[in-house]
Amino acid sequence: MKTNLSISFNITTSLFLFFSFSCNSQAEKNVNNNEGVIEKKQVNVSQKKQSNLITFIVEDSQVDYNKAHLSFYSLDSLSNAFDLNISKKVTNLEIDQPVVLCKADSKQNLYYVEPNDSVFIRIDKLDNTTLFIKNNTTRTRELAFFTDLIEKFGRIYNYIPANTGFFAKKLPTSTFEEKVKKIDKTFTDRLTFLNTEYKADRISNNFFNVAYNIIRSSSIKDSLYEFSRNQTKRTRLQFIQFLDNKSSNLNQLSFNNNLVFSNALDCILSLYLNNTLNAGLKSLEDYKKRNEIIKLKFSGLTRDYLLSTNYLNFFKLNNKINEFIKSDYSNVCSSLSFKNKVFGITEKTSQIISSDNLDNLFSYKYNSYFKIKNLIDSKKGKLILIDNWASWCRPCRAEMEASQKLYSNLDPSKISFVYLSEDSDNDSWQKAIKQDNLTEMENYKYADISASSFIKQFNITTIPRYILIGKDGKVISADAPRPSDPKLKALIDKYIKQ
Repeated sequence: MKTNLSISFNITTSLFLFFSFSCNSQAEKNVNNNEGVIEKKQVNVSQKKQSNLITFIVEDSQVDYNKAHLSFYSLDSLSNAFDLNISKKVTNLEIDQPVVLCKADSKQNLYYVEPNDSVFIRIDKLDNTTLFIKNNTTRTRELAFFTDLIEKFGRIYNYIPANTGFFAKKLPTSTFEEKVKKIDKTFTDRLTFLNTEYKADRISNNFFNVAYNIIRSSSIKDSLYEFSRNQTKRTRLQFIQFLDNKSSNLNQLSFNNNLVFSNALDCILSLYLNNTLNAGLKSLEDYKKRNEIIKLKFSGLTRDYLLSTNYLNFFKLNNKINEFIKSDYSNVCSSLSFKNKVFGITEKTSQIISSDNLDNLFSYKYNSYFKIKNLIDSKKGKLILIDNWASWCRPCRAEMEASQKLYSNLDPSKISFVYLSEDSDNDSWQKAIKQDNLTEMENYKYADISASSFIKQFNITTIPRYILIGKDGKVISADAPRPSDPKLKALIDKYIKQ
């Protein structure tokens, strides 16, 4: 989980060209009145250039950041997750479009933030967190909106299809019809609450559209979950008809790449593909099937977004794209912005480490600086596994035991494990190295993470992130499996023998 704002973005890259919400460029959607929604008019957003920074300021100087748990996560324009960890009084986040942050705790509170916001954070004695903006009652109300919504009607995510069950809520057994009625009632109640806030002029038009998207997407996603649990009681035709209806509902929403909307889209594609909620892309056949579903069921920016993320996921699977697939994607995706971002990532990542990568790395062992390009060139003839991590990243550190075990079973004359830390604090970095028994490994720290060309080339926007480099210095995998995943050992074994 990445969580430091040395972010150029996360996973931290120039991809902070956030397309997360199209509020600035698209006409607002006229939502069906039978859903009880106020019809919105097109909004002309001021063209005045604003800062691309959001500043987070912790009000209390005595905060214990280890106990405060000020960790958030969100998505960039191409659905790459990024984490924000607030571990000092002032933290800056670079974005150029509004984004919804989700607090990494069991309540999963959501916070809508915009470029140029100065967000103050207040933590009370019970560890409750309040975000507000001084002298701006509308933005302060918008920051509190989802907290109040969740308190009244339950959290937005009742289920997240992930490998871990940390956020999964086991729903009580009931008939499908009863559950759907409950989902529909929750949607209506949330919508009434949203409309009340809007009618009272407590929230902006942009925020209304984002909140409506999230509320509607949550309802659709919960319906998909319930239907998937009961699909054995339905014919295949009924199942497809249900999915067609829900995909149409999602397609009618204005494109907002928030976590809930993105999750609902991923669930419905997975159900179309193989009747499960979290079917990952595993082959060229999966890629082609997803593309056909996307072309058939979706339109506009939502279609372009799904085509782009499908293309990127396939690239990550193979670290290469043949010309036919590239040409097909270029022809069917109508968004130049998405295509520029996608090709910017794939064309940079698939090559040799750029000669521009002259980042200074500080060595733990030698207490001196090395150039990253020189370090990698010095290891030609061996495989290199680069582990991007940080002391404050719990998932990173959870992999360290598996990483050391894997390394101990390999021939050190044929592979090097290099640990690159994004820590800004030397003491925290060195303490973590000792705690995780990494003192005998190759440890380096970025001298200036915010200016790192290596981070930008490989679009490292979340950590942990593993990069496997071949004996010839070319990238084998720019997003390799984690050490705890047997697939990494299989990948290394394949290339270590060549």
